[in-house]
Amino acid sequence: MIAIYSEIDSPRLNYSLKALFSPVGVSFFMVKDKSEFEAFKGAKLIYSEETWDNHLHVSRSTFFEDDSIEKSDRFDFPFEVSDNGAFHFNFDVFAASFILLSRYEEEVVSLRDAFGRFESKHSLLSKRNWLERPLVDEWRLALLRAIQERFPFFDYSPTSHQVQLTVDVDSAYAYLHKGMYRTAGGFAKDVVKFQFGNLFRRTLVLLRLREDDYNTYEYIESLQEKSGFDLTYFFLLANFGSYDKNVPYSSNALQHLIQSLSKKYRVGIHPGVASHDSLSTLKEEIRRLQFINEKKVLHARMHYLKMNGAETYRNLIQCGIEHDYTKGFADVIGFKSGTALPHYWYDFKQEKETALLLHPFVAMDATMNRYMKLSAQEAIDKLKALKHTCSRLQVPFCLLWHNESFSECNEWKGWKEVVAEVMR
Repeated sequence: MIAIYSEIDSPRLNYSLKALFSPVGVSFFMVKDKSEFEAFKGAKLIYSEETWDNHLHVSRSTFFEDDSIEKSDRFDFPFEVSDNGAFHFNFDVFAASFILLSRYEEEVVSLRDAFGRFESKHSLLSKRNWLERPLVDEWRLALLRAIQERFPFFDYSPTSHQVQLTVDVDSAYAYLHKGMYRTAGGFAKDVVKFQFGNLFRRTLVLLRLREDDYNTYEYIESLQEKSGFDLTYFFLLANFGSYDKNVPYSSNALQHLIQSLSKKYRVGIHPGVASHDSLSTLKEEIRRLQFINEKKVLHARMHYLKMNGAETYRNLIQCGIEHDYTKGFADVIGFKSGTALPHYWYDFKQEKETALLLHPFVAMDATMNRYMKLSAQEAIDKLKALKHTCSRLQVPFCLLWHNESFSECNEWKGWKEVVAEVMR
């Protein structure tokens, strides 16, 4: 336990302190009376504009004194922030952590891309080239070490380095189980676009002379058994549309696949594009998975990472979702919230921490291939460096992949072994 002296107290400050201390099993309490603080015999620090002699001190800005949010197309920390992790902190590390973890800048900056996503180019971490550093995790470790150095009896439970693979199943099969009309349309498209290689593969698969290219689940299972990483699947069960093109949710083959995988691994919903701002659509897609799986659905990641801000999070909560895995950028890799650790969503409308736990991912296959135009080897090198960072700080290393990325088809030729290389 640690006592923290502060002249102010607020839900935002408490959210930040909890996010910093709870992952390492440290409780805290706030003290406003100086004599009470001085009399306390345990570990303690001062969070104040004024400095007291012979005490650990975190400089306090005015950030937590006001809970208003002023909209702007540009945002930066409202105070100087050091990236060297040195202690005594010469900047407001509690406010800086809150800004990153709560995604405060997304409340301030209204600019979004065509899918309604907050782009990395508007991110203050990106502007400072800090995206590939989990700064909040660095700050936490520096703070804990400083407290322990001053109070040798102070103890905490280190976080753990868990390797996680999350797989989005946007299209469970490349050619099989699509239905007569979609299959006929696929043949026609191959002919019109002179995609004769695709036409040949489609024919062999439908004649059962070749395995469906997206049926990579046994390969993923072999990787998991060999490397021992935590594995989660997210299934798209939306109605067919321009961006939602999975096998029909009524398909016996798809339902059998989901049931089979859920016996060994965690399975969640991958809400379709239309569900990000429609509670009824979201409820229906979750109901479909619950019917197929005969289990309560607790885990979700939005398709295309498409969010309608706080509305989507509130809808997820209303639908009983307890864990969301959408936290990451589509166009660049790195730590969107400055951390690799799960943390609870902060609802600015209610000014409180919610029960929805957000699980950040550090990199997505499509990000490196389509947006960053990296080769498979360049992706491996990038991911190994990020994995080393997470290992050094003893925090999770989570990837977002797709079943089709293991297929060696089209744009994914040469990418099958990327995850295997990184997990070694």
